[in-house]
Amino acid sequence: MDTNREEILGLLHRELDGDLDPDEARRLESLCRQDPAVAAERRELRDLDRLLVSDRIWAREGFQERVMAALPDHPSWEPVGDRSRWLFPAAAAFVLLSGSLLLLLGSAGGETVPGLLASVAEFFASTLLAGAGLLGASWRGVGMVLGEMLEGPGWIAFGLGVLALDVLLLVLLRRSRSSAPAEARRDD
Repeated sequence: MDTNREEILGLLHRELDGDLDPDEARRLESLCRQDPAVAAERRELRDLDRLLVSDRIWAREGFQERVMAALPDHPSWEPVGDRSRWLFPAAAAFVLLSGSLLLLLGSAGGETVPGLLASVAEFFASTLLAGAGLLGASWRGVGMVLGEMLEGPGWIAFGLGVLALDVLLLVLLRRSRSSAPAEARRDD
C-alpha cells in the first residue's frame, strides 16, 4: 500500500459511505489499479460491509417513536430541582455522626479526645484492612492501595467518602420508594 496509508484508508471508508467526490473516486480507482494491496483492502472492506448489512436487525416502523412516548416525563435519573429530598438523609447522617461522637466523648473517661479518635480510626483501619485482605486474594492491588491509604492521613478522606456513599444510599433508597408509581405501591 502507498506510504500515506491513513489517507488511502480514509478514501476507502468514505467510498463505502458514499462520500467521495468524482476526483477522489478517480484517484481511488487509480490507486487500486497501481497497487494490488489497495485493491485487496478495498475488496475486504466491501465484503465486510456486505456482511454487516446482511446481519443488520431492522426495527419495525415507528419503534423509536413508541419507545420515546413510553418514557416518563421526568425519569428518576433527571434532577427535578426538589432539594427537600436531601434534607432527611443529610439530617440523619448529621444526627448519627453527632450522636456517635457524643457517645465516644462521654465514654472517654481519662483518655484524651485525640487519643480516642485515633483508636477509633485504627479500629476502622483494621476492619478495612481485614476486608481488603479478602479482596487481596484476587485484587492484590486493591489491598495494597487500601493499606497505603490507611497508614497515613488518607483514612480521613476515606472515612468521609464512606460517609458520603452512605448518605447517597439513603437518598437513593428514599427516592426509589417515593417515586414509585401509585399502582406499584398499592401492590406492595
